[in-house]
Formats: sequence, C-alpha cells, structure tokens
Amino acid sequence: MRRVSSRWRERRTATGKTILAFGARAPDVSCIVEGRARIVLHSQVGREVSVRELGPGDVFGELAALDGGLRSASIVALTPVVSAV
Repeated sequence: MRRVSSRWRERRTATGKTILAFGARAPDVSCIVEGRARIVLHSQVGREVSVRELGPGDVFGELAALDGGLRSASIVALTPVVSAV
C-alpha cells in the first residue's frame, strides 16, 4: 500500500462538479476514497442518463487509460469527493 500511495495524488471535487468529462483525453485511473459520485451519459437529444453510483473503493477511468481513447462517460460528484488519481 505504501508503494502505491506514493504514486497517487489526491483530488478533491465539490458536490455537483464534474470529476471526469465525457470525451476528454486523460490517461489517469482514479479511485474514490471518500464521497459518492454518479456515472452519467448523455443521449443524442442531450438528455442526461445516470448509469450507476460510485462510492469508496470504486475505480473509474481504467478503460480510456488502457486503450488511450476518449472518456466514454462523465463522472459527477454527488457529495464532496476525495479521489486518488
């Protein structure tokens, strides 16, 4: 755990703010340490669709980090969130 924790940086996100934006290009993988967030997709007509909620221990961003592609969804903080990036 010490080896891993020396490599991450802590990120704090306020309630309602976007942690990760759909379509962004970023190589990071994140893990929620504290708080709750929601995975959000947008339909072709712009309607927001909630996919699932994330909490402590949940990981996100791994697909784009592995394939180098764009982010496939947005992650929005439901409460103040602390994540390890």
